[in-house]
Amino acid sequence: MNVKLIQEKVSQLFKEEKTGHGWEHIKRVVSNCQMILEELDDDNINTHIVIAAAYVHDLIDDKLFTDLIEAEYVTRKLLKDAGANAEEIEAIIDICHKQSFSANLEKAQSLTIEGQIVQDADRLDAIGAIGILRTAYYGGSKGHQLYSEEIDKNPDFKDKSSYRQTENVIQHFYDKLLKIEDLMNTEVAKTIAAQRTVYMRDFLHQLELELEGNG
Repeated sequence: MNVKLIQEKVSQLFKEEKTGHGWEHIKRVVSNCQMILEELDDDNINTHIVIAAAYVHDLIDDKLFTDLIEAEYVTRKLLKDAGANAEEIEAIIDICHKQSFSANLEKAQSLTIEGQIVQDADRLDAIGAIGILRTAYYGGSKGHQLYSEEIDKNPDFKDKSSYRQTENVIQHFYDKLLKIEDLMNTEVAKTIAAQRTVYMRDFLHQLELELEGNG
């Protein structure tokens, strides 16, 4: 499988993306995957599947694409053109479908170790300082409210539909970002997520102080 070719094609597909899920995000997810792979140091992990899935993980995302059938076709063709065999393609597509936060709301999805690494890598880029920046950037791109006085700090979603109803940037921290630390798979990701979650909680505390005129 020619991962370099996958990288080149995905960089072209996402170069105009303006919601925080663009090429820079994808590069960070790939970098996170490489870091986790180094820490795990396990020869049984298919690194080609991990990196390829990291590059294409947002190609079948309903936040970015309305026609998911077409999106999956494009992804499969890209992988096939890059020399991926049928087994590799199915493994990568499976990761794309199962790794997202919203895909796991109703029921936790079963992921291979390769999928768990991609999931951790993607989630790390959703939290911490970069997560704060991306959350505001995404909310702005969608015209969402920045904050409100009515924030539910203990939301309980039953499905993707109710989760996606939120149109408030600060609410998103409680809907998703502060929960990510407890959802990590690998020990290295758990450690990093804990540190980044502390940073986000400090940010939210400072924000509350400033909104109250005390910061």
